Amino acid sequence: MASLESKAVTRIDERLAYALVRGGLAATAGSLVVELVSESFAGRELSLSLAAVGGSLLVGALVQRLRSWVKRPGRVSVEAGIARLELGSKLLPEAQAAVSAGSEATLPLASLERGYVEVDPSGEARLVLEGARERWRLSLERPEDAEPILAEAHLDARQRAIRFARNESGSRTTATMLSFLFAGPLALGPALLVWAERGDDVGVGLVAAAGVVMSAAAGILATTRLEPSPIIVGADGVRSVGWFGRRYLVRYEALEEVSVVGRVLRLFTSDQVYAIDLGDTPAPRREALRRRIEAAWDAQIEPAPLDFLAREGLDPERWRERLAGLLGGSEGYRVARVPRARVVATLDDPSAPAEQRLGAAIALTAAGSEDERRLARERAALLAKSVVDPALAEAFEEVARGAVRRETIERVA
Repeated sequence: MASLESKAVTRIDERLAYALVRGGLAATAGSLVVELVSESFAGRELSLSLAAVGGSLLVGALVQRLRSWVKRPGRVSVEAGIARLELGSKLLPEAQAAVSAGSEATLPLASLERGYVEVDPSGEARLVLEGARERWRLSLERPEDAEPILAEAHLDARQRAIRFARNESGSRTTATMLSFLFAGPLALGPALLVWAERGDDVGVGLVAAAGVVMSAAAGILATTRLEPSPIIVGADGVRSVGWFGRRYLVRYEALEEVSVVGRVLRLFTSDQVYAIDLGDTPAPRREALRRRIEAAWDAQIEPAPLDFLAREGLDPERWRERLAGLLGGSEGYRVARVPRARVVATLDDPSAPAEQRLGAAIALTAAGSEDERRLARERAALLAKSVVDPALAEAFEEVARGAVRRETIERVA
């Protein structure tokens, strides 16, 4: 079990916040439509009711966000496939963890999608754990304190690829300008239409207010769609998409230096420098990106590639047959030609050639006891989440399911 005590923990239910926002916008849009198409008193009552519901839901979403700023002492622990967060009202000195008058939240590790360390320009470090539903932030004495938790949760740099969103330069300005642009057709136009047809001050105010809310939402959504592609940091390298859809993958064995200068991430290789504009990406996220790349880069172990795991032009079926015989029979009565530990090392080695890693996965799932095969399939499933090479990730997923397609093998090897 791994655990970590923190003096300041924040927690937010992301799924609930987004549901409240979506519900609020839907109700607001409904009130706008009803007010425009209905001229009866009943239509006015329905429009006002929908506007009230929409406003209440949006206020609820705002309250949910504000609650995420409330800091309480707490402790996070990972054990038996469960991440547990304990929150309290005070820090007990003997345990340095909050347990008195507190609350508890649990998440299955399978639902945790990202984990990383961010550092403010002031030097304050935080561990961020994000799942499909919740996001937890825990302040740290040192960034290194988060490593046991990330490793136990299979979220460290060697076990999980992670997406870092980028914000273009001037994102807030763009959102504001687009909101004003959408305000014409969504707020000003409908309000003038209602005034011209009815001369109704209440109707004009209701339509204008609903239109302003919808304009702001449309501006933010459009800005989000215009953001540049994310940067994906895996155990084997860094992947992103540049101008004109150009995709590139920088593998760690070719990497010589990584730095973030101002708002630009630079990856230096022996023959090229990759400069990635981070725009208005917040400083803590820029630092988290740099640290994640360095952690994965530094985690490279001594290469343990086995040449006879390579396909070497063989037909995929013959290659699988050869791999199946490398480790001996499943009942263990044959002498294994290759130590299983060496094949496992090749599978786990991010710097090994992709076809050798795939060969190791196939060999490990084709021989050994039932438990050994099951563990190899589970390991392949985890590694599929750690690499940024899409062909290798797909191959690992198919190995985990027990059926690797011929075309998948040909793409990797």
